[in-house]
Amino acid sequence: MSLEDIARGLAGIHIITDQNDFINFMVQNGYEKRVQPGQYEFKQGISNQEIADMITK
Repeated sequence: MSLEDIARGLAGIHIITDQNDFINFMVQNGYEKRVQPGQYEFKQGISNQEIADMITK
């Protein structure tokens, strides 16, 4: 699954509002290559940093 797929999915369930902002955040902070597959539960209002922390462990 690509970062674009992840962003699209998160936007589709209203966890993020801007896919490009999320992708840029992930790339600028070096998270794009550290994403781990899995199932995650996200709450409304979670920050990009919190999402990154969850999906890159």
